[in-house]
Amino acid sequence: MKNYQKGFSIAGLFMAIAVFLGFAHTANNIATTTTERTGTTTTHSIATSDNATPLNGWVTYSNTKYDYSISYPRTWYINTQWSNSDFTPRGPAPSNYIGGDTSISNYSQSYLDEYQKKNGEMAVPSDILRVNLMFWKIPATTSLNDALNSIGVAQSSDEESNRQSVTIAGITGIKTTDQRGIGGNTKANNVGIWLKTGDELINIGYGFDGNNSGLTDIANKIIASFKLNK
Repeated sequence: MKNYQKGFSIAGLFMAIAVFLGFAHTANNIATTTTERTGTTTTHSIATSDNATPLNGWVTYSNTKYDYSISYPRTWYINTQWSNSDFTPRGPAPSNYIGGDTSISNYSQSYLDEYQKKNGEMAVPSDILRVNLMFWKIPATTSLNDALNSIGVAQSSDEESNRQSVTIAGITGIKTTDQRGIGGNTKANNVGIWLKTGDELINIGYGFDGNNSGLTDIANKIIASFKLNK
C-alpha cells in the first residue's frame, strides 16, 4: 500500500468502513436499523464528565456481543447491520482482524443509498458526519502504541498527524488526528479514538471538513458516551 510505511491514512480507513457498510447494505438488501427522530504525548480530555452522560433527547444502543453501549441524538441514525459481526481478516495488513462495525450518522443509510444512485457510488452530502466504531483483535500483551504502530497508524512525528492521550470509559487511550483528508481534500480532518482492553483494540472515529465542522461537538459527545459493560 502506498505510504504504508509512513502510516496509513485514517481517512482512508474510515472511508473503507463507510463503503463496506453501504455496499453490504445494498448488496444484501437488508433494511438498516434506524432510530427516528509516538512522539511527545500531551494530555487531552475529549469531554467533561457531564458530557459523558447521555443528553436529553438522546437514545442508547447496547451491544451484548462486544459488551458496550453508546448514545446518540434521537434524530440521528445508527447502522447496526454488522455490529455483531465476528472478527475477519481486513485492514491495512493481512494480519489485521476486525469486527463489530457500527456507524452513527446524521443521514439515514436509505437516504444515502438514493443519493449515491443519483450522484455516484462514492458521493455523500457535503454536510454528512458519520461516527464509525469497530474492534480489532490483537495480542493481549501488545501495548497500545505498539498496536497502533503494527497497523500503520501515523506517528506524531508525521507532520500531517498527531497523537494525544485521552480517557474514554475509564480507559486511557490515544486520540489521533489526521489532516490528509479524502481524495485530496486538504480541509478534511479525521479523528480516531483508540482504546485497548485485553486482546481487543477499540477504534471510534469520524471525519469532518469545512461543511460539517459544526457537528464535531455532537460527534465528540457520542464518543464520550461510549461505555464498556465488561
